[in-house]
Amino acid sequence: MIHPVDVPVLFAERRQYLTSEIVDSPSPLRRNAYGQCTSSTKLSRRVLPQVVLERGLALWGNLFKETSRFPVAIDERNEKDSQIRADRLIFPDPVEPPTKKSPLELKLADLHIERNSISHHTVDFNIVQRDKDKKLVVRRGQPFEISVSFYRDVDYEVDELKLVFEIGPQPTVANSTKVVIILPLQEGSNNRSAELWYAKVTKLEGKQLTIQINISPNCIVGRWNLKVVTYLKAAPRNEYLNSTSLISDVYVLFNPWNKNDMVFMPSEDVDEYVLNDVGKIWRGSHNALRPCYWSFGQFEDGILEAVMNVLSRSSLPFPLCSNPIMVVRAMADMVQSPEGYSILEGDWAADYFTGTAPTEFTGSSRILQQYTKTGRQISYGHCWVFAGVMTTILRCLGIPTRIVTCYQAAHDSDKFVAVDIHVERNGKLNKEGTQDKIWAFHVWNECWMKRPDLPSSYSGWQVVDATPQEKGDGITRVGPAPVRAIKEGRLDIAYDTTNVISEVNAYKCYWLEDEAGEEKLVEVVNDAIGLCISTKKPGRNFTGMNNNDRLDITNQYKMSQGKFWSLLLYIYILCALHFCLESRDEVFNSLLPGHKAMISRYLMQKQNEDVKFLFTMDDDVMLGEDFHFEIVLTNLSDENRDINLSLRIESVHFSGRGNIKIKQEQILLTIPPGRNHKYSSILHLNDYLSRSAGQFSFTAVVRIIVEQTGCVYIENRDFCAKMPNINIVVSDALKVGKSSEVGLQFSNPLPISLTGCKFIIEGPGIVETLEVPCKKVSPRAIAKARCSVQPWRHGHDRILIAHFSSDQLKDVDAAIAVDVNN
Repeated sequence: MIHPVDVPVLFAERRQYLTSEIVDSPSPLRRNAYGQCTSSTKLSRRVLPQVVLERGLALWGNLFKETSRFPVAIDERNEKDSQIRADRLIFPDPVEPPTKKSPLELKLADLHIERNSISHHTVDFNIVQRDKDKKLVVRRGQPFEISVSFYRDVDYEVDELKLVFEIGPQPTVANSTKVVIILPLQEGSNNRSAELWYAKVTKLEGKQLTIQINISPNCIVGRWNLKVVTYLKAAPRNEYLNSTSLISDVYVLFNPWNKNDMVFMPSEDVDEYVLNDVGKIWRGSHNALRPCYWSFGQFEDGILEAVMNVLSRSSLPFPLCSNPIMVVRAMADMVQSPEGYSILEGDWAADYFTGTAPTEFTGSSRILQQYTKTGRQISYGHCWVFAGVMTTILRCLGIPTRIVTCYQAAHDSDKFVAVDIHVERNGKLNKEGTQDKIWAFHVWNECWMKRPDLPSSYSGWQVVDATPQEKGDGITRVGPAPVRAIKEGRLDIAYDTTNVISEVNAYKCYWLEDEAGEEKLVEVVNDAIGLCISTKKPGRNFTGMNNNDRLDITNQYKMSQGKFWSLLLYIYILCALHFCLESRDEVFNSLLPGHKAMISRYLMQKQNEDVKFLFTMDDDVMLGEDFHFEIVLTNLSDENRDINLSLRIESVHFSGRGNIKIKQEQILLTIPPGRNHKYSSILHLNDYLSRSAGQFSFTAVVRIIVEQTGCVYIENRDFCAKMPNINIVVSDALKVGKSSEVGLQFSNPLPISLTGCKFIIEGPGIVETLEVPCKKVSPRAIAKARCSVQPWRHGHDRILIAHFSSDQLKDVDAAIAVDVNN
């Protein structure tokens, strides 16, 4: 037997003729012999309008044809009971003693939130755990149970019952925003397939029903209203009367555990890609991979509501919210859009005086909560911030998602699958007149889903990129693009595969300005783009700030050299925007005369090459140390070779913008036949300290001209300094609800003072984003700070993230794993 308890209830939908306030019922609650509420306390004043209206509507049922009933919120004096059973909803007493001549009137509804949440993998959501205003969160394609109790016995020969689900402002059955399920009032009976909405009675005892409800695996994802409608089978049409009781909001999510859902993932890794609330994002450079931890926080307080708010604010019609393809595209557009309505504003400038620098974000929760509160764009985001927020949104909705980093990612503005790099005679990179760029790294997402619009082989991981790389061209996002289609070079496969193919498979084409001021193609490199494509391995084992849990997925994007793109040198020249596998002669003959001449000169130069060139450098250099470079030239000919060598080093933003010259060296040398020459150079700390833009990232350009043959060798390489670590110390064992002290310590590696210093810490279930100010740090000195945390969620290996930032040094990250006891 279900007994009523104190319940606070809030509803988003109410009829206009009823007050929008919550009803305060007497407490403690007792019932007399007629089942009516009695108490020694009086109803509060704000109860009366709703009670009078509701009872009046019931008495004039023949006129209004319907009574609408809402749960009653009980005075919360019994805190213990309220916390234990906050998933039970109580409804007001009927106006007249219940008989079989009037429809069933709902007395109590039990949503079994805890039980349903466990079976639906939604138990971690704060909205199902909190003490007040709990909500039911379920996944489509899977049944859940509720129990309802009425004021009289249920008689299946007399009574009819319907469950009504509604979503959106004007729900209709025609567009699937309204679902009406007629419930057979006999145990175990239903006549629907598992792929449709249906409900059946699993237990009937007098006044109480236990109902199993199955949600269609094609259901619209979002916040639904659930109503119970009761009426009499034999009531004449002109005296038709029903009782409608609004039970609650029900959040319906995608279900990667259900084989009938488009996002079904037949792998145990689904826990990683949906339930893990912390992840790793790789940055740095391809020869110095640098991971940082990111707090997704998809289960934190207010995040589910924030994600639903983002979904409702998108331009996606409600019926399309059932399709993960359309949802993913809409969410990518909402994360960053040049139209100004999106969550984040992107800016690749060096200074961020009017907002938060992208490097100071350690998670998504603060961004989504602030966006929900203000409705304004959050400043500022870079690619990893966009990808982090996308992961939070999509994992929250139930779409398996992971973050992917591609090093040396090309931005090919003309979509010819080649990036033009223009080099002046002195080795300076000339970026005027071209929008082509090479990012030291670029971060995007992959989502797992079926693609019923494509051949079945293209289901699985799909690339989604929320970072707009060009403003004003109409491109606000990329994908979902099948990873397999990218590997195969299929430009005809939706969506936006061309963009990603260029990012991972483009050629680097070097153009050198000759003495007459004209440019000529001097080098084509086929293995310098799309390097070390990385994501986090599945699993919750904490590995720290190293690469032990990095999963290299480069071979999922690129075929081995020589199999694919064997004709890309010629394809690059083609004016047609398609890839062909014709013979070389046919391709060559189809070119314009000017293109033929250019290719002929390039091939002739390659045939005349007789000097071998090797450029090496240190990859493991800590910030504050010097960089060492070495260039080895070998003369393979029988004659002397006069060499004009240039080495130029520039500070550069990771996105390829804002180069600042740091060092330039140029020498002339002669190499005898069969001999080699070794040239060494050092980039000292004092050289780059005051001229570093961004995150101490650099590029080195080597340009070599052989005077006798005219052969030209060019190579540029991105590199960066390794950042120091932050020492995080937790004073004692963490316990839910108990305040504990955390110590933060950082050693300044630079010979200058650091000003504007602060630590930022964050950890799902441990502490929300917290900024901890720090005093000025002297050269080579240690920065220290302390703060307190009070966890609210227990668990093993919960991640606590720390970040250090100052005016002179940014982007220092660390993380530790801690156990939080209950």
